[in-house]
Amino acid sequence: MWRDIRDRVATMGPIAEAYRAWATWVDETGGDPPHKAVELILRLTSDAGSERNGEFCWIDEPLQAPIPSWGEAPKLQPWLQEASRD
Repeated sequence: MWRDIRDRVATMGPIAEAYRAWATWVDETGGDPPHKAVELILRLTSDAGSERNGEFCWIDEPLQAPIPSWGEAPKLQPWLQEASRD
């Protein structure tokens, strides 16, 4: 997914700068390991997860702490922290 976003926003100008910064951050960190997504899916598809519906669910111990919305201030988005210090 992030590679597709990276490729699509590469030439979109200033409006896509936050997405380009995010794709660079994922490239530099390697992102979260896939097994964390698998664990979340298994938990959500188990009896214990049957009551959850329509929620945005985070993996356990993500590289980025969960935030309420992607529109939050840069201080909550690690890939924007560097840009906001400049």
